[in-house]
Amino acid sequence: ANAPSKDGAGPGFGGLLEDITNRAELMLFGRQASDTFGALFREGGSVAGRCRRLGARVAGELAQRRLELDSSAGPLWLPALEQNLAASAGEARQSGASLAICELLRAEVCSEAETKQLCKQIVALLMPGKTESSELLAAVCDGLRRVSERRNLVWKVLGEADLAFSREQLLDRLYGFSKLVTDGLGDTKEAELGATSRDLIHASWRLLGQLAAWEAEDSSMDCVEKLIAIGLKSTGEEALGALGLALSAGSSDPTAAAGEATPAATVRTSKLIHRLLELAGAHEEEGRNIPTSDAAKAEMAAKERAQRCGIVWLTILLRRMLRSGSQASLPAEYVDPICRSFVRAAAGLSIFVADCSLKGMCLIFALTPPDGRTELMKTMFASISNRTVVSNMFVGTPDTATRKEMQDGKDAGGPNSLKITAKERVDLLKDLMFLSREMSHPPLFIGLLDQPVGSIWTGEILREALDLQMPSIPDELHPQLCPKVLRPKLYPFFFHSNGPLRQAVVALTASYFSVESPQQLATKFSEEWPQIARNLVAALGSGRVATREAAVHAAQALFRGKVWSDINFIFEDLWSIAIRLMDDMEERVQAVVKPFMRMMRNLTLRLCDTKLSNTTDVEAAIKTLIPLLLTTCERYTHAQPLCFDIIREMIKLAHNTNLLSAYVQDLIPPLLVSLSMMENTALQYWQFHIEAADASKGRELEAARVSNSRDSESMKLIRQLVPLVTEENAAALAPRTRDSLARGVGANTRVGACDLWIAICAERPSAVPTGGQVATSMLRCCAGALLDQNREVRNAAASCFASLARRNTPQELTRVVSERLLQKDAEFRTDDAQRNAFRVSLARALWEVCRRCDDGALEPELKASIAAKAFGLRWSSDQEVKTGWEPLWSELCPTTSGGVERHHKAICKELASAFEENISRAEKMTSAKAVSALAALLDKQQPRPNWATDAAVGELQNAVRQAVQNLPVFEGSGLLVRALADIGATMHRRKRNEPAPGGTSSTSLEESLGFPLIKGFSAKGSLTDRAAAIRALQEVTTATRLWQPLEEPASLYAAAAARVDELQKEVENEKREPGEAVPKRHRGKGSSPAEELLSACLDFWGLTFEQCRLEEDDDGDLSHPEDDELKAFMKACLDEFSSGSLTFRLDIVRLWKHLFAHFAEEKLFTQGDASVGKALGEDMCKTLVTAIQDASLDARSERLRRPALELAGALSKREKQREVLETALAAAAAAPPSAQVTLMTLEKWIDKVDDATAEICSEQLSALRALKP
Repeated sequence: ANAPSKDGAGPGFGGLLEDITNRAELMLFGRQASDTFGALFREGGSVAGRCRRLGARVAGELAQRRLELDSSAGPLWLPALEQNLAASAGEARQSGASLAICELLRAEVCSEAETKQLCKQIVALLMPGKTESSELLAAVCDGLRRVSERRNLVWKVLGEADLAFSREQLLDRLYGFSKLVTDGLGDTKEAELGATSRDLIHASWRLLGQLAAWEAEDSSMDCVEKLIAIGLKSTGEEALGALGLALSAGSSDPTAAAGEATPAATVRTSKLIHRLLELAGAHEEEGRNIPTSDAAKAEMAAKERAQRCGIVWLTILLRRMLRSGSQASLPAEYVDPICRSFVRAAAGLSIFVADCSLKGMCLIFALTPPDGRTELMKTMFASISNRTVVSNMFVGTPDTATRKEMQDGKDAGGPNSLKITAKERVDLLKDLMFLSREMSHPPLFIGLLDQPVGSIWTGEILREALDLQMPSIPDELHPQLCPKVLRPKLYPFFFHSNGPLRQAVVALTASYFSVESPQQLATKFSEEWPQIARNLVAALGSGRVATREAAVHAAQALFRGKVWSDINFIFEDLWSIAIRLMDDMEERVQAVVKPFMRMMRNLTLRLCDTKLSNTTDVEAAIKTLIPLLLTTCERYTHAQPLCFDIIREMIKLAHNTNLLSAYVQDLIPPLLVSLSMMENTALQYWQFHIEAADASKGRELEAARVSNSRDSESMKLIRQLVPLVTEENAAALAPRTRDSLARGVGANTRVGACDLWIAICAERPSAVPTGGQVATSMLRCCAGALLDQNREVRNAAASCFASLARRNTPQELTRVVSERLLQKDAEFRTDDAQRNAFRVSLARALWEVCRRCDDGALEPELKASIAAKAFGLRWSSDQEVKTGWEPLWSELCPTTSGGVERHHKAICKELASAFEENISRAEKMTSAKAVSALAALLDKQQPRPNWATDAAVGELQNAVRQAVQNLPVFEGSGLLVRALADIGATMHRRKRNEPAPGGTSSTSLEESLGFPLIKGFSAKGSLTDRAAAIRALQEVTTATRLWQPLEEPASLYAAAAARVDELQKEVENEKREPGEAVPKRHRGKGSSPAEELLSACLDFWGLTFEQCRLEEDDDGDLSHPEDDELKAFMKACLDEFSSGSLTFRLDIVRLWKHLFAHFAEEKLFTQGDASVGKALGEDMCKTLVTAIQDASLDARSERLRRPALELAGALSKREKQREVLETALAAAAAAPPSAQVTLMTLEKWIDKVDDATAEICSEQLSALRALKP
């Protein structure tokens, strides 16, 4: 005010201040000369009343200012004010004058006498009957309250005798103003009372509270209790605000300096806080039962009103303490109870009380000493956590009828908006609490809570008491609530799904850092961008679902469009957490993560695009991204489609560049995997069902799937990478593609691996050096793939094998095929099914090898090994194996005899090893068939080699003999015995009068051929195996001419007949229904094992007869048979003929035909008077002719009739054998007609022959007619 003007001339600012003061006085007091009233005395409603109160305060400040400038100057306006106070024309002049006089008294600008006189005049206005103007009384109460805030004038003037107004009268007068509220209304709303009445009641309460501050402690607490009693009846918002101000004033010490906490004030405050905590129910249990009786309901309503009053008044008291600077007057023991009360009230249904409690939580933090704020936050957070309703999946909810009724009642009443609001408020508190915990800075909770919010409680009294819209924390505490270090951490919460929390964060950053959006935060504090990014990545992995959701939104805004130099330090962490978010179980996160992953995909591709980034950054990015993508593919199945998509796009972006040359070995394997993984999963389902319905259609679908994968994007990218393959890349790529080929999940992957190496061998032959490690290892791997169950894989593997075979030496190819294919079936020695399945695949694989590989690549040894394997397996009992190896044998050997001639040594070796190594009986039976077939083909070679001296054949014969010798009797063992006989017969076959091929004696030859083994098996095992043994014995005996005496085959037949009789007796002894015929299972059943055995025995016996000669020129010749030996043989034949089937009879007739022809040729039974008829005797001749007649007339088959007539014709033509027919026919002719004989006369016999047979056998019939019985 004393400063000069700026230009140094004229009056200074002191003159300006005087001008302003004069202008203010004019506005306040007006011009009395012109009857113009100022703002102090102007009529009007509530607005004019507020102007009067503000004007009075201005007048008081001006008077005090003038006194400070000139201590001798008195109040200039006092006469005018006294004049207006005494006026009766209008209430406004008196109200304004009383307010202004009180402000002058407050400012202490009047003398002591003037002060007392003026105060008496003002107090006198409150006397009953003085005035009933509510406006004037309200102004008097406000003025006296303002005076009492600094000076104890009211009680002093009331104590003087000249004022007929006592202390008690004043108090009663003031309490009387509240009757209108306490008697019925319960609130001080303007709509019910009017503005002036409301202001009067509020002013009277505040005056009472302020006057109580000047009284003794007991009297003061009495006044406080009366005010509390009034408040419990007047629970409206404005009433509570006014009473709260009154209670706060009553607990203060007016004599204390500003910010000073006197003992008296501390005691009063403590008592008031204790009383208010009782009202708030701080010491009551939180759990309360639902009231049922009227009394209980009334009691609960009273408690709720008391809690409402206690919370609101506590908030007002704390605010007054904070604004007055008397923090020290808050006792420490009340901090925790107040905090818990506020938190509990915040979860209540009253929005006003909840807002007050939230404001109170901020105030209690500001009033708490710094060293106690940590414990305060713990208490506050614990109380908030107790407000949380825990929903546990393992804790059930009782399903009682009462609970159902309550729930039905709630549903019928519709949604409760107050409960919904309370729940949302508690959720907000929890979110704010978790946010501050995540920030590791609990005071941030208070900072977020103490932000400007909209409120409907904006009345003048409420603004003065609470001011719920505005922050209450002093500015000096802002760095403690939200230090700068937390600023980068706030970025994600700009996107929080909780609207109030998000608004709180925006308000906080606007107030503390002058930023209102995340973009401004990242731009204004650009140096903190790395910290923002790191904190955002940490938020993406938060345990809070809402935080993760907000961080996902924030990441899309923060990282979009960045280059590698901006995010290289954080990209790996960002990528890792993004991949984990893709598999987040929360639906809220799943809903927002899809656009986030699209952003991540686009960002990743942007970093690898040379059009959008410089080459250096792209190379650095690719160096990091490729391993990262590959690692992600291996660890996270759910992220594989995304990674494959990015890899494909990266390859497209790097086309015609060398950016990916160093990563070919890393990129190709996942692309191969994607061939199967990216296929529609429904195709595999369809494949299964189509194959089950139609195998050919299943193969067609399988081929279509593979064809589609070859045209896929992944395969196209693989082809683009092939030109980048180098020798170093190929060496690194080979082991990984071997894994894909051997253990690839899908057929598409395995086919793709084969196609890859076909392309590499064709386009980049320098990458696969001939005979190198890569070529060798891949050849071995492809050899295994040739055995794949999938046909398309086998075909692709065959082409790949052929391509790689050209990159290997023939010796290596032979070694690979031998080790990986030919010898691999040894792994399935004990499982016939697995072995057969393997052999089917092996046949296809070897066929592809032989068909696709050049002849120069296949060594003769390899061809021989494959042919040897094929020859043996062509005789497999498994039809699929057999048909699989037939084409392979035909591929190698156009003719069977030529193949055996060329590869017989390898075949013998393979078959010998099959007998020695395999333990499967089925395998030995298959090998036995192959040995018999080989022996037959070896016999046909011309000129015939001496097989007895061939080492390979000898080893095979020894292997077969060892197998027969070591194996027990089992079904099918006859095949092995036959094989032993066949190979032995081939080795030692000779014609009559030729020397033995081996030059050995008969005894040693029998031992080497296994004669005792063969004979032994003729009496062991099943009938079929016994028959096979007999046939084998016959074969080897015929070939080697080691014939035994006739007693030997006779004994074999006797044993066989006895065994058949034994089995037939078992059949006859079986239980059956009465009258049921005995089934023919052995004799009489065509081609039965029994008849096969008996037929073999008779054949061998008859063949032995054919070795009998008159002159024994060869070691194998037998001497002339005896009559008894012939009779025994014929008796056995006739016995079997009588019970034999058609087939067996035919065999016997043919046997007789050959036997009698041999007798005639060798002139046996022709010396002297000897003949066949005499040797047989009359009875046997008749039986024999009867059998011939029966056979010749058999109506079942011409195949039997014709041989029988041919036999009869041959006998009739031979002189020494004709006697058989003549003797029998003569006996038939001599028999009386009445005799029942089966033997027919010649005429009758010939007559019964059917015409067709007679025409065919006319020559034989002519010979018969020439007979003379």
